[in-house]
Amino acid sequence: MQNQSREQGSLPIEAMGSKSKILVVDDSADNLSLQRTVLEIAGFEVHTANGALEALAILKSSLVINLILLDIQMEGTSGIEFLNLLSQDLPKI
Repeated sequence: MQNQSREQGSLPIEAMGSKSKILVVDDSADNLSLQRTVLEIAGFEVHTANGALEALAILKSSLVINLILLDIQMEGTSGIEFLNLLSQDLPKI
């Protein structure tokens, strides 16, 4: 039986075809692990990066990412600095 509380018009992940791909960017291994677990249970394909440079490399690959979850207060390159790099290197994202 389908969940009756689901909003009208929303589809379960299985009905959307292939899994949506999420990139989680965080400098905390614990946060990456927790977010990966929760999102995979929810049915998403999860990719992780432990910093801005790793995230940029993933985004420059042929992998199509549907959503980026970004830690703003990372050491080294902050999330805000990452967004600036992203807009310069990959302006179509």
